[in-house]
Amino acid sequence: IEKTPSVVEEIEKEIEEILEVEEKPPTPPPVEEKKPAIEIVSKASDMVCPHCGKLNPLGSRKCKACGQQMFTPEEPSMSCPVCNAPLSLSQNIAGDLYVCGICFSELKIPPEIQKTLNLK
Repeated sequence: IEKTPSVVEEIEKEIEEILEVEEKPPTPPPVEEKKPAIEIVSKASDMVCPHCGKLNPLGSRKCKACGQQMFTPEEPSMSCPVCNAPLSLSQNIAGDLYVCGICFSELKIPPEIQKTLNLK
């Protein structure tokens, strides 16, 4: 005669398996490397055309007055977080502080990004 495990024995076995699984330490989530962020110190409300000097709304691709392209876009990580102009057009005013050459927002650009962009 074969002995079949009782319901109680089966439940006890399942409980033991569950407890074994719970005893294992949880694997920590992968650490995501934080990239340095550009901080907006003061945000502009418009953009200045580099060709004619007229004011344009933020987000303009072409000047409303002269029709010239405001700037040639670059990848987002290398662009002004306010107007999307290339950070290479920005000017240093003190330490890590820069002014965007199109919208004139003040930006704090971390040294890592300054090196990548070859800013001075």
